[in-house]
Amino acid sequence: MERNKLVYFLLLLVCIALILYAAHLFLSRAELSQPMRSMFFRQDNEYVVILDITNSEPETRNYTISVLVDGKRYDENISLSAGRLFTYKHHVYPPLQDKRVNVTVYGENETVVVSKNTYVME
Repeated sequence: MERNKLVYFLLLLVCIALILYAAHLFLSRAELSQPMRSMFFRQDNEYVVILDITNSEPETRNYTISVLVDGKRYDENISLSAGRLFTYKHHVYPPLQDKRVNVTVYGENETVVVSKNTYVME
């Protein structure tokens, strides 16, 4: 009888360990699946857009960052190795006719946009 209790207890510990390990994998993958963080703020007489792009894929990926301000488009192409972080910074100087800044990030050879944000200046 004692041996059955011990086996039951060990199996229970193994199940708990597997559940905790699966939760850890799920949560760490959730962090990696968020390739973009963005900030938009006023600094003195300008506005600043900052993007942090993380390549969570196992191979190098190419991205195009497109910023649209008052009908003018600014593009930057970047190549990110696996697991690397790239920080993009764009300055916007008022006055502008259109008070919006559109920022779009595309992955190479992808039809789906990685990130699209519209910021409104005060």
